Amino acid sequence: MKIVISFKNAGQGPALRVMRSSNLRLHRSTEPLRPDAVSARPMASAGLILPGEGQVEILYTPDLLRDEMLEEIKSGIVRVYVFGELTYSDILGRHRTRFFRFLEPSLSMWGIAETHNEMD
Repeated sequence: MKIVISFKNAGQGPALRVMRSSNLRLHRSTEPLRPDAVSARPMASAGLILPGEGQVEILYTPDLLRDEMLEEIKSGIVRVYVFGELTYSDILGRHRTRFFRFLEPSLSMWGIAETHNEMD
């Protein structure tokens, strides 16, 4: 399975010194999700993103999604979580955005997790 995360500058000025990171986790819904389970990978430099432009990051699920795992995701037994963080500077200062999403059992939509979604 390939998951594409799009980062887009919706502002009017350039985003400078952009750093981004994201990670993917499969988790059994019968177990509590520990806070340390939603950590991103080390930040990677994305440089400059001009207004209206964007970049993508691609996450792959290595052969973890066998047919039986897909059935468990569709039934809600297993959830696919994606966590990410983006930092950048602009004319107003330094900013950070964190996001935490989960794949709906229909495999067609991403839900917004109740925690770990922040902007400053």
